[in-house]
Order: sequence, then C-alpha cells, then structure tokens
Amino acid sequence: MKNFFIAFVVGGAGFLIAAQNSSAGSLDAGDLNYHVALVGSCTASVTNGTISLGSQFAYDGNILNAGAGNILVTCTNGMSYKLCVNGGNAPTSSHRRLEHTTSAGNFLEYDLNYLGTVLGDKDCLAAGALTETAAWANPINAVGIGGLQTYTLTADVFVPVDSIPGTYKDAAVAVTVLW
Repeated sequence: MKNFFIAFVVGGAGFLIAAQNSSAGSLDAGDLNYHVALVGSCTASVTNGTISLGSQFAYDGNILNAGAGNILVTCTNGMSYKLCVNGGNAPTSSHRRLEHTTSAGNFLEYDLNYLGTVLGDKDCLAAGALTETAAWANPINAVGIGGLQTYTLTADVFVPVDSIPGTYKDAAVAVTVLW
C-alpha cells in the first residue's frame, strides 16, 4: 500500500488528510462452541372424562366394549413412554369396581381395555399403583411420534343377576404418563 496525502483548500482554510501504509493481519481468537440440550417431554389429556357405560336391565348380563374414553398423548419423537391407568377407587386383585352411588358397598366389577388388553398401572410407580401381581395391571408402552397419539379405551362391566338397580361409578381412575 502506498502513502498518500490529500490537501483541500476551501475559502482560505485548508485541510490535510494523510494516510500511511499499514499491514493487514489476523489473530486467532479461539472458537465459539454452541450447543443445545433438547429435553424430551410429553403432554396428555383426557376427552370424554365422564363415560357412560350404558343402561340395561340387571338380568341382561354383562356389558361388553362399552363407552369410549380417549386419552390424548403427545411426546417427543422417538421418546419411550408408558401410559398408566390406576385401579380407581375400589380395585381388587382381578378387576376395578364401580360403586353404587346411593347404596354404599354394592359394586359392579369392570375392566378398562385398549385393543383387547386390560389396562392397569403395573410398574408405573404412580400413587395408588397396584402390586405387580395384579393380573390385569398392564400399562401401554409406546414411543412418541412428535405428534398426537390417541388411545381409545372401552370397558367390560360384569353384571350379576342379583345386582341392585341404580347408578354405579368409579370417579377416581387416574391416568398417568411416565417418560
């Protein structure tokens, strides 16, 4: 690069600009390292929170594949999760129980099913989890797809012929998603 001078004279006043040769250079100041940790997560909700299992005469027998309650789950793509449904307010070792709403101590046994499998909360470590010996305590094991996954549950209600007419319910069934 060459040295140069520029001079200006304007109305008797002068300006002088001088530049000198300078050399170009570089300095390695180090690298910037960027990173991000993506944490897997899930969201879940229940639709049809109050599920009607039908109405029938007690002597008609069992009510099979009744109701349709949906559990909606969205989990991070590729992340394993477990969908658990606890034993409700009156679990036994073989079935859940619906209790008569006005005649305490009278029950109808029932199962919650997903695609033909009776659901429970085995290995879920949720509050009220059943022991691992419960034959019906199967959770749903799944892998997130990064979008909505819907699980539609049905119920089988076992109605003895000597059942007391009236309304039966189990209002304490908790749904838990573990990841």
